Amino acid sequence: MAIVFFVSAARVFDLACARNSTRLAAKLFLRNAAGHVKAVGKFPLDADPFETAQHHVPRMPIAAGAASADADWLASWQAADRAIAPDDTMFTSATVSKLVHDAATTRDQLWVSASLAVREADDNFALRGSAPMVFVNRGANGIDGVIASASGAALKHHGRTFLLIGDVAFLHDLSSLIIPSLEVQPQLTIVVLDNNGGQIFKTLEQGAAHFDSLFDRVYGTPHGRNLEAIASAAGWSATTISSAAELTSALAAGTSVIVAKLSA
Repeated sequence: MAIVFFVSAARVFDLACARNSTRLAAKLFLRNAAGHVKAVGKFPLDADPFETAQHHVPRMPIAAGAASADADWLASWQAADRAIAPDDTMFTSATVSKLVHDAATTRDQLWVSASLAVREADDNFALRGSAPMVFVNRGANGIDGVIASASGAALKHHGRTFLLIGDVAFLHDLSSLIIPSLEVQPQLTIVVLDNNGGQIFKTLEQGAAHFDSLFDRVYGTPHGRNLEAIASAAGWSATTISSAAELTSALAAGTSVIVAKLSA
């Protein structure tokens, strides 16, 4: 989501929003900013999910004679963006998502699962001119059928196809790993964010201390499964890795299923 602030003498702030965010904090911010929101986009509900906007416009209005962005100002924001890059000393979902995106070129396509994967994509995919085409099935929610979607796209694509997916979403769509013997095997590289369950919920309301007694049973749902063995049994080349260097090597080798065992 893009949120642009406008400061004027008449109001403390105005907001112009384009597209709905995957982030709970951004949604709460918009819901509480009623009376100060302008939604920008072709489809109003994309930018105004709580219907708090006073105005809907198809594109961002630019004042007549407005000057281009100052180059130093832009450079300072780009430098700040680089300064909050993922911590490479920890093997996290942020590190994995960034490396997968960096490995893909303009000839490739990158599918991103819902839940944790799409949030990490939102935070960590680099802004660059040679980026791949990125696809998602639904957005923040809905984890079923992601392997099937990416496989179908891979069969019709001449470049390489990557899929960044969480471990629970991977388990939800295991049947899509079974390719009938008369069908073509998709040229698909699946990178699984394996943190043994739905750890994304620890960052949401369900992660509050008063849910501790039931968190694993209801939300975390730790699976304890060997995902590499599961993929291998379905006929895919597979490996388990636990460092950035191992991930880079596996991506270069063209391994079909890369299980990234996360440290945090």
